Amino acid sequence: MTSACGFRLRKVFYTVPSRLIGHRLRVRLYDDRLELFLGGCHASA
Repeated sequence: MTSACGFRLRKVFYTVPSRLIGHRLRVRLYDDRLELFLGGCHASA
């Protein structure tokens, strides 16, 4: 079992794996999905 953390974007709370705590994510927001990037790499959450 893995623990999770979260962030709020436009009044909606999203969870991501706890391994991302302390990292800066870049988020691309679409109508039907979010794309997360950690550095220049796509981060699957």
